[in-house]
Amino acid sequence: MANVKLFSAIYIPVTPFVNGVLKPKKAKKYKFESLKSEKVVNNLYQLIYKRDDKLLYNYYFENIEDELERYLFVENNELYDNFISQFWGGGQRYWKSGMDVFRFRSS
Repeated sequence: MANVKLFSAIYIPVTPFVNGVLKPKKAKKYKFESLKSEKVVNNLYQLIYKRDDKLLYNYYFENIEDELERYLFVENNELYDNFISQFWGGGQRYWKSGMDVFRFRSS
């Protein structure tokens, strides 16, 4: 599986992140269960959500020097669209970053 796009980054400057938990305005509507929030390093967390017995892996990154530089790397699977819909603001989807993460097969 060379060059498979596993995650897409979305810019989430106004979504609260409190005690290792994302607090999107529409979280109750989309009913994702938070299974895990683990601090990987100072400004990077691994978040795992569940819905309909399917898991969705995420990584939350915050620039320590600039509080508005916040991104959520969301796994590209069948839950992606519903999950990022929680973060829409005023009917518009947050800016999707060009920072995508790929998995490369090592030889």
